[in-house]
Amino acid sequence: MNSVLVLMILILSGLGYGLLGLRMIGCPNAPSWGEDYGRAFALGMGTLGWLVFWFGISGLIQSWILWVILFTGVLILLYLRKNLKSFSFKEIGNISWMLLMFLIVTVSLDLLEALAPPADADTLAYHYALPKQFLKNGVIEFVPAAVDGAIPLLTHMTYLLALGLGGETSLTLWSFTTQTFMVIALYGVGRRWLSREWSLAIVLVFETTPAVIYGGGSGHMEVRTAMFMLIGAMAIAEGVKHSSLSLVILAGLMAGFFMGSKYFGLFAATGIGTVILLQKHYWRTGMIFSGAVLLSGAQWYGWNWYHSG
Repeated sequence: MNSVLVLMILILSGLGYGLLGLRMIGCPNAPSWGEDYGRAFALGMGTLGWLVFWFGISGLIQSWILWVILFTGVLILLYLRKNLKSFSFKEIGNISWMLLMFLIVTVSLDLLEALAPPADADTLAYHYALPKQFLKNGVIEFVPAAVDGAIPLLTHMTYLLALGLGGETSLTLWSFTTQTFMVIALYGVGRRWLSREWSLAIVLVFETTPAVIYGGGSGHMEVRTAMFMLIGAMAIAEGVKHSSLSLVILAGLMAGFFMGSKYFGLFAATGIGTVILLQKHYWRTGMIFSGAVLLSGAQWYGWNWYHSG
């Protein structure tokens, strides 16, 4: 029960920080509730990882500090909860119900995977092992690796929160939850152009792809960073179309979180930045985007450079 409670607090805290971030940058509401929830959770998850980093390198990985970080997000959610769109199951057709039933079965199988102990090599070697090591020592340490020096660990800091406060079960359930919010975000983005039935079909296809089956409920970054990329890509598309600096900032934050979670995020930041450079008035927009990327994702690169040169 303690593990489930910690998981719920993590989810609520992430949504709280995400809503605060969206409010601070003045981001307009997305067309659908799914994309709204996806935006809030992606921004909140990245913010949680960003916050833990600064306490971690200061040697302040202590339970009470981790609880303060989480409960602050929960209090923010209580204040801003009306900003989330509501959803209902009214007027859902038979085909949608059938697709939902298939999706529930698939998600249930993913949940069983999450409840099982971690087993794959990468998860045991570093995805879950490094947060456990940092918790044991009470500080984030530089961990050198062959070829690339060391990996960025922004999303891994959320693993540290789950493991430190709720144990292994909270950690694996948190991985499952982040996959679930990717599904919600994908459904929301699909609803921009597609019917409910086709949006659910796309989600079902995504959930049953081998990469998601293998990595969604484990410590692998791909599904987590896919959410950053999805939200970032939609934000820059809308931001350029409507000349919205708030959406450009959101795209920059998502690219930075991706960059801080995995080296492939450098390609994401470059790709989104290229979209800006192709616009007529790119200088100011490009500077704002770059600032958001550096703010949200550069700390791990600075940390690794400081130790390895």
